Amino acid sequence: FFLTPPFTSWVTPVLFAMNETEEVAKRLYEACLSGSVETLKALIEKDPLILDRASSTKCFSSDTPLHVAALRSHLEFTNALLSWKPTLAAELDLRRCTPLHLASTKGHFKIVQEL
Repeated sequence: FFLTPPFTSWVTPVLFAMNETEEVAKRLYEACLSGSVETLKALIEKDPLILDRASSTKCFSSDTPLHVAALRSHLEFTNALLSWKPTLAAELDLRRCTPLHLASTKGHFKIVQEL
């Protein structure tokens, strides 16, 4: 499969945008793991739609940032996510679990109360 000119002109920008999106999603994933609300705020300021795109990226698989935060019991991070995108609480992962299911399974009762 070879691209010929008119196609080669748009391939590089598209690939760059995909790589940049994955890089930002990776930083969001790391913020979810660590519970860094400051990093979350900075990423949302840079890309207001990042929470809408995150679950479709490689690093999140089928999870949302809220699934990861609920599993890690990051209460402040969970509250921040819910304030920016409350609908994350109802989203399902591949196992058809909500963040509430994951938090309750792990015994993270403060997270359960927030969800």
